[in-house]
Amino acid sequence: MKFSNKDIELFNEAGICIEDKNYTTEEVENLKMKVTDFIMSQSTKDINKFNNKFSSILY
Repeated sequence: MKFSNKDIELFNEAGICIEDKNYTTEEVENLKMKVTDFIMSQSTKDINKFNNKFSSILY
């Protein structure tokens, strides 16, 4: 899977550096887990906001 520029920006916002390359299914799942960890580390009042913001790469 190759991520769009928007997705790459979202990963960067979450502090996850990714390359512009094709990722395997396993790598994609690992990246999604890192994004989920980032979302869960936010204030409880902001979790829904971040979940919505990052939904394009999580689902």
